[in-house]
Amino acid sequence: MAAGAATAGHQHHRHQQQHSDADAQKQQQAADKQAADKQAEKDRKKAEREKQLAKQKEDDAVVCNKRLYLGGLASDVSTKDIAGRFASFGKVAKVELQDKQAADGTRYAYVTLETTPASLKKCKCRMSIYNGTKWKGHALKIDEAKQHYLAK
Repeated sequence: MAAGAATAGHQHHRHQQQHSDADAQKQQQAADKQAADKQAEKDRKKAEREKQLAKQKEDDAVVCNKRLYLGGLASDVSTKDIAGRFASFGKVAKVELQDKQAADGTRYAYVTLETTPASLKKCKCRMSIYNGTKWKGHALKIDEAKQHYLAK
């Protein structure tokens, strides 16, 4: 009987060990799945970042022309002044400073920028900031120019 009890005890111990091994295996599988899910999420985010960077590079490679209207210019503002003020938004392709003065002594101009979509977005943001600010004693009016009558 002692041999039978020992065998039963040994089988019970082996059964507990099998359960313990199965639990450890389940825990390891859960940990492996969690690690795989985490890696898949990292890979997905990395691919999304790379896609965004590629899109931004593509956008930065595209050059577009944008014509802006500037009003409220002081009589002593030059084309060089205007080009310098807008150079950070792209290449200033053309400045058309009008000689005609308004009743308040201000003039207006058109600026054509060769720019990228990213720089244009920055320009539009700055346009809203610059609009109404004083430059050489006069309040600036900045807006996207209406289609040039010659281009219609």
